[in-house]
Amino acid sequence: MGTAMKPFAASPPLEPLRNHAISREQIARLRRSLDAKARDLLLFDLATQTGMRLKDLLRLKVGDIHGLSVGKAIPATHSLTYLDQSVIVTETLDRTIKKYMATDGERPDDYLFQSRKRARPLNLPSASSMISGWFQAAGIDGFTGARGLNRIWQLYYKDTVERTKPMADRDPIRTLEPIKTATLQEVVYQRLLKAIIAGHIPPGEQLVLSKIAAQFGVSPMPVREALNRMAEAGVITLQKKKSAVINTLSKEDLKEIQQIRLNLETMAVEQASRSIDNETLDYLQVLHQAYLEALRVFRVEEVLRLNREFHFTIYSVTGMRRLLNIINGLWDQISPYYHILLRKKEHLYTEKHADTHGQLLERLKQRDAEGSVQALRADLQNAAELIITEFQKHRGLENDII
Repeated sequence: MGTAMKPFAASPPLEPLRNHAISREQIARLRRSLDAKARDLLLFDLATQTGMRLKDLLRLKVGDIHGLSVGKAIPATHSLTYLDQSVIVTETLDRTIKKYMATDGERPDDYLFQSRKRARPLNLPSASSMISGWFQAAGIDGFTGARGLNRIWQLYYKDTVERTKPMADRDPIRTLEPIKTATLQEVVYQRLLKAIIAGHIPPGEQLVLSKIAAQFGVSPMPVREALNRMAEAGVITLQKKKSAVINTLSKEDLKEIQQIRLNLETMAVEQASRSIDNETLDYLQVLHQAYLEALRVFRVEEVLRLNREFHFTIYSVTGMRRLLNIINGLWDQISPYYHILLRKKEHLYTEKHADTHGQLLERLKQRDAEGSVQALRADLQNAAELIITEFQKHRGLENDII
């Protein structure tokens, strides 16, 4: 599905920040070293793919994971308010859970990670020492204990799935959270753009500089800089009296953007298909499974976010930064329409839209450049048909504008 999703939190928004102090190859080697011990492998995968703290993992019982499958959420039996993401079972975690259940998972009331006395969970010092031993045996410096596992989660898995938060039914500007950081210009820009792209501040809405500054709790200067950047990107139009308006799009605008996207994104996927590696393909598979689950239960914000992550993970393989920036700008302009329309239209999601990602992923796995281009073209065209159809229905198109 060629719909748009929110940008990454980093600047520029195309690429998540990833510190390569530990590589994917090192992570894979460490996992392989744990393969003979189902319990240890389960602890590693739960920590690195869910972000749960060690103390919460140690309190999990066999019954908490029994019957889970790919895309399902692990029950929050304890307070996990420190997580911004859902605790979702990935394909890798699913295989590890099945392996554990086949060898060690006996009674539902047993702790997953038991002490030698078996009636109690493994204590924190013992677990942390054991984890540090994993890193040391694998020759990985600078990573120890639970913090090391959480760092892997932060670097490579955190963006995979996210909890859906309902839109507040109030003044749209009040959905913006106050800023408590020193990097004001960039943070103002990212948060305001995120709210616009997600449709929380809809097309046609007026943005008053003083009102936004007051809501964020900052001076007018960083807000002015953010508005100037968005105007240059074509997302808003600056007006007199220190205000701006979020741009609306006509049918012609939408069709023009669609044509440009087809040309640029098919070029990107063709390039990516020739050099994509197995680790990226594994990551795409995780995204695809989470996408299908979010689609199944109609979590629109999550569907659109995962869709964007899926596409830009592919495009990032090209290493063509200018191309990615151009594609990203086009997505930013069209994103609000997908968010606003789709969260009200359950019937819009069909098997056709759900299947296009799967077809694209299979072509990429085969390193089939021509097939990848065809699959992406179908994906983008399906999405374009969707939004233009709904566009024509909306408000009778009195002025040919949504």
